[in-house]
Amino acid sequence: MAFRAQLDELKHKAILNPTPENVQAYMRAQNDAVQMAGAFTEVWQRSLFSNPELDANVKRPLTAIGSNLRQDQRNAQREAALETASTEMGLMYVYDGPTSCLVCATQSRIIADMAAKYSIDVLPVSTDGYVAAEFPQTVIDRGHLAQLGLTQHPRPFIALVDPRADDVQLIGAGLMTQDIILERVRIIVSVPEGELYE
Repeated sequence: MAFRAQLDELKHKAILNPTPENVQAYMRAQNDAVQMAGAFTEVWQRSLFSNPELDANVKRPLTAIGSNLRQDQRNAQREAALETASTEMGLMYVYDGPTSCLVCATQSRIIADMAAKYSIDVLPVSTDGYVAAEFPQTVIDRGHLAQLGLTQHPRPFIALVDPRADDVQLIGAGLMTQDIILERVRIIVSVPEGELYE
């Protein structure tokens, strides 16, 4: 902190009174700072070489090929989590008609594409009586959402429902892509709390 204060003082002095002596004094101090940062960086790097448990690259590869492998693994985990969710729980999709929900039609297409791609069952629920073309089997809400405590959420929203445990876990509301939905399902289904960023 003392060195930084000295560096700032030399910098301000050089700016306010840019004589060759003042500018050179700041340049020398700045060069000292760069040298110290370089020494710190070198020790950091060498410490990572000899202590791989401290290297983030071990768990989250930084190279392109490692990143691709990690992404492939993550995609497999997402699909497995969705399969688990669809067999052990229900995927409920709650939406409104286009007059009150601008993004519901787009979200309906995304959910329908996911249902076809991953062979999952979706329970579509309409809160205003509108039935989307993608979901002719839509159930009109007649108080069931209130029983589940889901009336306060904006539409569209998606939830995982476990009827055996009477458990509802909201995945999210608003327009979400397949990737976002898959990642949220993975977190809910297969990542214990407190371990997401380990």
